[in-house]
Amino acid sequence: MSNKTLTSEVDPNIEALRKFIRSSITEQVSFDLCMDPEETKEAETLMNEAELLLQQHATSTDDYKLYHKYSNDSIAYYKKRGNTLIFKFNHKIKYPGKYNYIISMLWNSNAKYVGDKIVKEKVARAYSPNLMMIQQRYKNDAISFHGYYYALAKKVQVSDDTTIIVYASSDVNDYNSVDKKKYTNTIVESANLFKPKIYSENDIRNGELTKMFVNLSGFIIQKKKDCVDITYLNSININTTIFEDLLIRIINLSQILTIKR
Repeated sequence: MSNKTLTSEVDPNIEALRKFIRSSITEQVSFDLCMDPEETKEAETLMNEAELLLQQHATSTDDYKLYHKYSNDSIAYYKKRGNTLIFKFNHKIKYPGKYNYIISMLWNSNAKYVGDKIVKEKVARAYSPNLMMIQQRYKNDAISFHGYYYALAKKVQVSDDTTIIVYASSDVNDYNSVDKKKYTNTIVESANLFKPKIYSENDIRNGELTKMFVNLSGFIIQKKKDCVDITYLNSININTTIFEDLLIRIINLSQILTIKR
């Protein structure tokens, strides 16, 4: 078989992933490329469920209570689903031309600084350019907290004017020698069957960071005639009894401030 024939048979999804890898190498980003088709399929199934659940919880008004009204264009809500707290934030940005920029800002890995709070994100494993496992670290010096989580992340272009970004954690084996707790996703049930292994950094392996767990999180970004309409949803567990409610509020507030910038 000739090289020309081989080239013509390249899967377009594989070629897109190669381009993503090349650009990531240029930016000096390091991560695992998943070569296991079964793990990739399981990740896709999990995140298809997460995407549907995000849409359900984000568009529903049932059981939500007002958390804080920042303005007529920025309103936060919350609700309890059993013992699970779900936070929702609706925000309008009056510059429809910033639609693509907002998507890029929310999706691309980077470091965010909000006062004395630092959020760092990186790709831990790539399944495709729009499906990956991320590691996010959260540091708040004011309350001496340094935490992290792993979550699958997916980006979907629903239409020319609507994009969804969704996150969900599973019970990842990250070789944390201190936190051996079994985590259960209380919203995305298929996440509890997905148990990949991630070779974490030494500080995680040594238990120096507090483990967090994302039941469901994400954004629905819509381009309207006069604005970009963003709905942010977040439900997260933190493996600490100290300041847990406060930490969840601070983490949510950090994301709100990122969106409002």
